[in-house]
Amino acid sequence: MSTSQPHPNRQASTNSNITVRADSRSGRRRRSSASNQPPSLFARLTGRSHGREEEDDDCDSDASVAHIDDESPTPPSRDTLTAGPSDYWQRSRPVSPDGFITSPPALWRELSVQPAPQNLEMGPYDEYRPKTSDSEEASEDGSHQATKEDIDREEYDKRLQEVLNDTRSIHRGREGLEGDDRDEGAGAEGISPSHFNANGMGLAYENSYLDNRGEKGEGIGEEEFGVLQSPQRDDASDRTPSTVSISTSAGHRGSPAVTPSLLKRETYLHPSVSRLRSHLRTSSASTQHSIPDRPTPFHARTPSHFSQISMSRSDSVSTTSGHRPALPELPIVPKEGQARQDPAFVFHPLRHLSAHLFSRKQNGSMSPLRQTQSRKIGSSLGFRGQNGDDEPGGGWGQPTVLDVRGVIAVGTDKGWTIVYGFGQEVRHVLGTDSIVKSSGAVSCITISMDQTYVAVGHTSGNIHLYDLASPGKPARTTMALSLPQILSGQREGHLQGSRIIQIGFVGSRHTSIVSGDEFGRAFWWSLGKVIGVESNDVVRMLGSYPEANNSIPNGAPPSNTPDRGRLASRKPTTLFATLPLPIGVRPHPIDKLNIAALLTPVKLVIVAMKPQAKTWFRKMRGSLGGDYGGFVGSAAWLLAGEVDADAEPISDPVLAYSWGTSVSFLRIRVKSPLPASSVDGKTAGDVPEFLDGRKWEAPNHIRAMSWYDPNHLLLMSSLEIILLDVRSMLTVETTPLQTRLLTAQESHSGLSEKRVPIDAVPKSILGSVRTHRGKLFLLTKSNVQVGTLQHWNDRILACVHRGDFLSAIHVALAYYENRGPGNTISLPSDEQERKRVIGTRIRELMSASLDWAFSEDRMHDDTHYSVDGRGVDLTGLFEGLATICVDACLSMGDTAFLFDDAYQRYAQVGIQGIFLGVLEPYIFEERIREISPNITQALIALHDARGEYDLAEAVIWHVDPMWLDINQAVRLCEAHALWDALIHVYTRAMRDYVAPIVKLLAIVRNIQRSRANRDTIMSNGKDPNPESRAQDAYKLFAYIENILSGITYPTGAKLSESNATYAKSEVYGFLFSGRSMVWPEGSDGEIVLAGNSDQIDDEVAYPYLDLLLRFDTEAFLHAMDIAFEDSYLNDQHSVSRQSIVNLMLDIMDPVSFPSGDITFLHIFVARNLPKYRQFLFIPPSTLHRVLVSLASDPDQSTREDRQLAAEYLLSAYTPHDHQAMFRLFEAAGFWRILRGAYGRSGEHGLLISTLMKDPELDEEVFECVDHAISTATSKTGVSTEVSKAIVEAIPHLLELSVRQTAVLLDKRLPSLHDKAIDALKQSEHKQMAYLRCLLEPTLGDIDETSASPNPSAHLNMAARQRYVALLTTYDRSHVITFLDKRGGAFFDLPCLAAQFEESSLYEGYLWALDRQGKIRETFETAGKLLLAKGSDLGEGMVHNDEGTLHLSLQAIRDVSSMAVRLCREHTANRDAGVEDMWFGVLNEVVDLVHTLSPLASAETIDQQVIESLRLLVQETLSSLVSSTSSSSLSFPRLFKRLVDASNTTTQAKKGRAYSEFRTILTGMLDSYRAEGEMLEMTTRLVEADLFVSVAEVTAKRQRGWRPSDTLCDLCGKYLWKLDSREEGGEGKLKILGSGMVVHLTCEEA
Repeated sequence: MSTSQPHPNRQASTNSNITVRADSRSGRRRRSSASNQPPSLFARLTGRSHGREEEDDDCDSDASVAHIDDESPTPPSRDTLTAGPSDYWQRSRPVSPDGFITSPPALWRELSVQPAPQNLEMGPYDEYRPKTSDSEEASEDGSHQATKEDIDREEYDKRLQEVLNDTRSIHRGREGLEGDDRDEGAGAEGISPSHFNANGMGLAYENSYLDNRGEKGEGIGEEEFGVLQSPQRDDASDRTPSTVSISTSAGHRGSPAVTPSLLKRETYLHPSVSRLRSHLRTSSASTQHSIPDRPTPFHARTPSHFSQISMSRSDSVSTTSGHRPALPELPIVPKEGQARQDPAFVFHPLRHLSAHLFSRKQNGSMSPLRQTQSRKIGSSLGFRGQNGDDEPGGGWGQPTVLDVRGVIAVGTDKGWTIVYGFGQEVRHVLGTDSIVKSSGAVSCITISMDQTYVAVGHTSGNIHLYDLASPGKPARTTMALSLPQILSGQREGHLQGSRIIQIGFVGSRHTSIVSGDEFGRAFWWSLGKVIGVESNDVVRMLGSYPEANNSIPNGAPPSNTPDRGRLASRKPTTLFATLPLPIGVRPHPIDKLNIAALLTPVKLVIVAMKPQAKTWFRKMRGSLGGDYGGFVGSAAWLLAGEVDADAEPISDPVLAYSWGTSVSFLRIRVKSPLPASSVDGKTAGDVPEFLDGRKWEAPNHIRAMSWYDPNHLLLMSSLEIILLDVRSMLTVETTPLQTRLLTAQESHSGLSEKRVPIDAVPKSILGSVRTHRGKLFLLTKSNVQVGTLQHWNDRILACVHRGDFLSAIHVALAYYENRGPGNTISLPSDEQERKRVIGTRIRELMSASLDWAFSEDRMHDDTHYSVDGRGVDLTGLFEGLATICVDACLSMGDTAFLFDDAYQRYAQVGIQGIFLGVLEPYIFEERIREISPNITQALIALHDARGEYDLAEAVIWHVDPMWLDINQAVRLCEAHALWDALIHVYTRAMRDYVAPIVKLLAIVRNIQRSRANRDTIMSNGKDPNPESRAQDAYKLFAYIENILSGITYPTGAKLSESNATYAKSEVYGFLFSGRSMVWPEGSDGEIVLAGNSDQIDDEVAYPYLDLLLRFDTEAFLHAMDIAFEDSYLNDQHSVSRQSIVNLMLDIMDPVSFPSGDITFLHIFVARNLPKYRQFLFIPPSTLHRVLVSLASDPDQSTREDRQLAAEYLLSAYTPHDHQAMFRLFEAAGFWRILRGAYGRSGEHGLLISTLMKDPELDEEVFECVDHAISTATSKTGVSTEVSKAIVEAIPHLLELSVRQTAVLLDKRLPSLHDKAIDALKQSEHKQMAYLRCLLEPTLGDIDETSASPNPSAHLNMAARQRYVALLTTYDRSHVITFLDKRGGAFFDLPCLAAQFEESSLYEGYLWALDRQGKIRETFETAGKLLLAKGSDLGEGMVHNDEGTLHLSLQAIRDVSSMAVRLCREHTANRDAGVEDMWFGVLNEVVDLVHTLSPLASAETIDQQVIESLRLLVQETLSSLVSSTSSSSLSFPRLFKRLVDASNTTTQAKKGRAYSEFRTILTGMLDSYRAEGEMLEMTTRLVEADLFVSVAEVTAKRQRGWRPSDTLCDLCGKYLWKLDSREEGGEGKLKILGSGMVVHLTCEEA
């Protein structure tokens, strides 16, 4: 397929609606419209062939099925396959029986034919870079080391160039691979197809490599740590490629992101905006224009990286859809505690070392040990390998511990120690058969600082020092001792069977060491020789030996004895750390002391061995570390001078140590020497000082730690690796870690966890974790892993290796803006230098991305192939590239690269529309204002071609005018009435502030002429409907408002003082010109006419002011009201406030202008006069005319506006005829003015009348009336005038609120209650509410501050009786409650009884009779009522009248309940004749039951009536029983009277009477029985709960409380003195239930 260069002068709009698509079908390229031009690079990108018209999408459907060989799939030839992606890991597909490939899924990709590289046997991550010369050997001690930046730069350039080169070659894969081999992998010697990945930015190695596999295919365990590299897949890659070809027609174009309505101003000045209205004031910027946020389609998705495969199948919208891509959100820095997708450490196995160490076999033989150096290890750590000793056999045992310092030393469980070089070759095997046999497994290894000696500790307690110069036998040895040897007092050392867990070299001596065992004993050794005979000096630094009675006859048990731990010490303890302080990078005074840190489960001890052994520091753990605080611990030294080797003074050493989850820091420095002793006159030497640092709590208990660098501490917990920044004490990196896969030792198993809620004591992993020169080494149960911390360059390169250049730029940009993910270890600390370094990387990445995206070679690969043969939509790819380039360049402030390099790449291939569409949102958000003029031209032309004029206008006034093409912008704006943009160009670019007025005045004049000729048949051919342009005309007023206020239009930015003065002078001079003016000034200008005639002689004086006032007076006065606030008018200019007001008063005469416009002018004058008294002088006659005009206008829509203006005017002017003006104000409805006037003059009656007329005071009228009455009240009371006004106002007040009226009258004028009650006689409900508010105020909704809770004392008896009558009618159930609350003395009882009798309220009738003292009459009346209602009930039963039954039964219940209540009251008062009262009531009720029982039929309702009567008797008897405490009342006697009374009847009636009594008594007894059972059950439940609570309290009290700390919570001192040097308390302690413990003396103090 031939190509040609793109046409250099192609316009921006040529391909503005093109969907960039690559088509792989028979070499054809597609585009949405045909063209006869020669195919350029862009034509090949978009799928346009040599002059061929676009064909049907369904043609050549057979092209998607290719013939293949029966043996293996063969890719189509390059003649038929021009482009396509390269997802190698999914290429292999089985062959169909008929010889054809079945329809592949969407992710199918063609196989590569490029041979794979042959130099990747172990992979780049499996090796360290080899040294180039022997001189680099010296870099081990730091003498010849390259800077970190140089190494990063070299590695970055190398990898970046490698990836760019591989995009042209490696993507074709390996030639000749068989189908089965591709399915199963390439084997141990080949490269698996899954090791490659391809996407839109080229191919890159996926850095995972095959390990050596055994016979069964098992790996050596590299999957246990880090993340296995797998083919990269996009989340959207399962979708098929887009096949939609978007048309270029306008009908298929989507809606623009900014609609025209959002950019337009309201057509008319709304009353809520006008400054002449009575609403709250608004700022002068209220009419400013601004472009709202551009909406983004909800379905649009910002591309995540530069892969055209994922982009083509994403939901992102191309530029041809009419939508603009939203500004992408850059990657956010994960917060602390959030998981990352990529681990901070990348682990890789040391394959040859692991294969040898773990005795891996291949094909039945021992795995051979490679003799060549590993390039990666050598290059990264700076060591060159050398040929080692003969490789060992398979009998060395399983690895147990390791140490790394210049070499890798690994100990085994059989006692051997193998030393490897960083080339993974064996250098030495330490140990002999006799040593291995006697010493047991290796439990600890330490390499000296100069890497010449190795100290090996064993589980037997023996320690051997090996000189690597002669490793055949130990240079020094110390043997474990038996218990009898120890107890003899002759020797010191480790007991036999005590596992050595840590060894450290002291200072620079090789034979001075510190060792610690698992039972908490630490020793300092000086291992010497005298005439070839070992002479060892030893000092026990910590720990104690077991007592003699704990020993066994044969000495200490061997190391494999299960019970040796119990004989080891008196109390179970151990050592978490035994660390002597190594020599720092520079000499430090502390080095002379030979200090060592000893960390135990309960304390930290710092011991110095020089000049004599002494404990200088001790700190107790207390409650630090949580549950695991006493079972897990670790420590690490930061050496002196490591913070800054050249700093003065030298930095002090720092000890980091942890218990459980708590990490602490201890700084050690040297004080000045102590003063001379009085004994010997010598100084005491250097004295160390220990300073506690900050603490940090880890999410899980810390099991190992190491300093990564002076600013970062590496922590190993049970679940993850944590990188802690000690400067900010924040976690900067985390990596998941499975510690169960590490080798571990039972070093702390002797500790007891009985009283702590943990499952088991964790094993120690200290011997399995080492750091060396920024690398983390882990000894697992199957291999040795080395981990590399991902720095910022590594994260970028990881994206580059995946071919994801966009994500690489995103990550780099995040670091540039100080929000990058993870650590910033290798970046410069200086911010400017950091930005320089990262900015260079970003530019390189952007250049590489652009080079690849627009390269010619890209047309010959298969990255654009799709299964359906239609090609892939590449629009999203180019949009994503443009977006990231814009973001990066804006952040770096490098717009030159953006416009000179990036944009030109797009323009050269004719797809600048994509770039411009991405750039546009940044312009609208004003993130970029200075744009290259050619880009501005192209963007405006693009919108002009698409007809998106609103967007073109927005672009013009968002771009700095200095970068606009003035001619282009003016022509476009005038052609399409883009007034905002046109004003912006005139004012900001041309500094012409009059031209916009001239342009817009023409529109105003046309509209006015159209309105004047509306009654005639006239038509203007140029503008048939001028009124439709009123919206544009109103922009003139907004423009005048802004300019005269000193701000720009439409952006609202503040003008400079000089520009503002010039603009105001020009605008004022033009608007208030007395005659028509020529514009522009000079010979080329034209006369600007304002009248309806085209003749200049017909122009009026001040034509432009007259035209604007006639067009919209309110809008113009609104603008002038804002302009009056500007200080420009304070100075001496040709135009002033006085002259403006005079001109408008003269021009706007009532003959020529409507009355409404005159009113707005008067409002303007009235409101500005008080504000500018020193600048305005208006004659009183004129002011009187203005005031009368404001009050005479009949327009009710402006009443409030006119009233407010009149108030302003009255504050500066006092009329002479008050009464005439008051009448005028009353007619106008200016009630607020009248209220103020009457209140000041003391005319309270008129004030109250005015309050009643003001419609605005419905909510506040009562408060105002109350205030008026209180003001008018004197010592003699309220005046007659006020009382009369209130009487007239009562009906209106009652309409507003009955309750508030009642409260007001009762408080101020209680004598008017009767009038108010009479006024409500037509509405009894309101009357009842009025009286209830006064008699029962607590039942209403009255505010507590407005009504008293006590009833009113101002109501007469008639009002009270009236309220009871209303209650009887509308709320009968509340009558007795009200009567009881007020008592009998509150009412006229005889009248009340008659009233109740008349209304048949029997309860009230009996209550009134009883309160009169007519007790006998009361109960006689009750008996009569029961008899009468019983008769009615019987009649209802006979006639089956349900209504009568319900009414009669309810009346009987009411009478009996009141009678029983009265009986109980008299019984409680021990009144005489109580028994007769009860008997009368019971006898009547029982008689009703006896009488009505024979009348009851089988009907349900009759039975219910009888049951109700029986229940009534039962309730009455129950009440009687509960009241028999009185001596005058006896239940048996009363019951006998009832029975005797029933015996007077016939024998049949007597039997029924006994039956009724039996039924009633049985029901009573059943009720009592049920209540008794319920009470008994409740009692049992309460007693059971009480017993449980008492038992819990007793158990807690007997158990006692345990203190939570060893320190007093008040004074912070120890609860007791541990030794004479420590400060502690004495005396008794007090322990609280919460665990808090204090000294009694502290509590008393």
